[in-house]
Amino acid sequence: MNRTKRSIKLLSAVAAVSLIVAACGDDDDDSATTVAPSASDEAADVEESVASEESTVDSEVMSEESTVDSEVMSEESTAESMAEETASGIDWSDPLVRQAVSMAIDRQAITDVIFQGARQPADDWWPATFVGYRGGDSCANLQYDPEAAKALWDEAGVPEGESVTFWFNSGAGHEEWIEAVSNQLKENLGIGEVSFESLEFADYLDKLDAAEVDGPFRLGWLMDYPSPGNFLGPLHGTAGSSNHTGYSNPDFDAAVAEGDSLPLDEAVPSYQAAADILCEDIPFAPMFFGLLQAVYSENVDNVSFDPFQALNVTEVTDVDGDGTVSVYVCEPQNGLYGQMTNETCGSEVVNGLFTGLWTLNSETGEVEFDKGMAESVETTDDGTNWTIKLKDGWTFHDGTPVTSKSFADAWNWAALGTNAAQNQYFISLLGIEGFDAMNPPDEDEDGEPDTEPATELTGLSTPDDLTIELTLDAPFPQLPLVMLYNAFNPLPEVFFDDPEAFGEAPVGNGPFMMDGTWEHDVQVATVAYPDYAGETPQVDSIVYRIYSDDATGYNDIRAGSLDVMDQVPTAELGNVAGEFGDRYIEEQTSSFNYLGFPIDLELAAEWAAGG
Repeated sequence: MNRTKRSIKLLSAVAAVSLIVAACGDDDDDSATTVAPSASDEAADVEESVASEESTVDSEVMSEESTVDSEVMSEESTAESMAEETASGIDWSDPLVRQAVSMAIDRQAITDVIFQGARQPADDWWPATFVGYRGGDSCANLQYDPEAAKALWDEAGVPEGESVTFWFNSGAGHEEWIEAVSNQLKENLGIGEVSFESLEFADYLDKLDAAEVDGPFRLGWLMDYPSPGNFLGPLHGTAGSSNHTGYSNPDFDAAVAEGDSLPLDEAVPSYQAAADILCEDIPFAPMFFGLLQAVYSENVDNVSFDPFQALNVTEVTDVDGDGTVSVYVCEPQNGLYGQMTNETCGSEVVNGLFTGLWTLNSETGEVEFDKGMAESVETTDDGTNWTIKLKDGWTFHDGTPVTSKSFADAWNWAALGTNAAQNQYFISLLGIEGFDAMNPPDEDEDGEPDTEPATELTGLSTPDDLTIELTLDAPFPQLPLVMLYNAFNPLPEVFFDDPEAFGEAPVGNGPFMMDGTWEHDVQVATVAYPDYAGETPQVDSIVYRIYSDDATGYNDIRAGSLDVMDQVPTAELGNVAGEFGDRYIEEQTSSFNYLGFPIDLELAAEWAAGG
């Protein structure tokens, strides 16, 4: 029996990026502005998968002449009313258009001027911290070349002066770099009237899921598991869990699938082949790779973050004696459990409420079993058959035991398409036998599957309370990496009584348990779980305080009324180190921001709805 405690070393080479002179242009009022499109990749923002809110731009630094419209988009707008070619007359389904926009953006100027060098211009499809990163001039369409951009724009036949609407989430400091991008596109491509639509993060994600956007849109991403495949399949694969563009290319899908079938060290050529396809198709324009930039108050100490940019909740300590630590988050989009949460604000809360199978060592990049529920994971062959052994003595917050069935039931629920789990994609990625039978096709497109869906994965079994056995359709050596993600957390029996109600007051197995219910737009309060079988927390309570803008959170950190914040407003980047000293953390992260294109809105909406 070949035990797999697989090494997942992350490449940490730093790519050299040449400096580019910042371009200048005019805003809507013909006032001169610096056209420094910003590549703000905030530590906590991702979509983060996720679609995450990691940018750190302070909205107050926006020029008064800026025409940003932060009001909610009219409810009458629907995906059905938007064709692939938007009302502006720009056909975003044309790759020449997307290539032109990408090459017309001076990412270096953005990072230098707006972010004061605290971001790295995105020159590849995953960050330099990952194996297989090439960067540099490996993709010409990610390089700034305004002359070539205009030639492509003209070749695509876009009329001079076409209007464009830009979309982004408000309160996270994206206004300035989005405006800078719009100014560069005016200067370099000759676009005409520009408008801006911004919403609070959870509402914004709902709009994206419904494909109700009609122009370039801002999103971010933070790794779910440490493989380049995580930056490819979910974001660009056909029906990918975070594919909001409607992009679909069977050659790309095949290259990613080939990489996923191989051990990570052998998968790189396949993933790079997929990246080469993206370079030609440009489903979105990667903007910039980010840093984790966090600050904390004098009330707490021993603040640190895991490789997924979540607070190490069992290590933080209380200094002022009240036993409570308050943490900055935005309003989560969905219920607070791993099968449904795939953005950074919800994931931050889930991180404290649930414990998964194993963890990732931030220093070595290896899977570890000391802090998770699993004792071991083994494969007896090429990665088709797997056995997971659990530790004994773990319980949920309601006192019921966590068993192999707790995991299997959770995975079966997430696999069933009719449950519309946000993270079903990650269950499908493993290729457990029986997944297709749980998700039969709807060939006649009547909204119902052609056959009755199965309710359980045939390749998932639990021979005893502490053993999980998996049989896959094909070898999947990267299984231990993928199962780091919170989509594979266990769920208690009470979940299945009412999943929606459970998401408001989840019963987890983590170091902290709910203290009441989720107070929307206010906070999620948690207290230490006294019977936690893992590492004992050092504080009595963690309260996740919900903010709609980063400037307010930052001022609360200064005043000592907020303890931990994992992002810094752009306007404060030049002062943060001096002001907070040792209480300022800056680390490499896997996050990045991108500008997406509405390639096929109807298809994206169908995928988001589980079609």
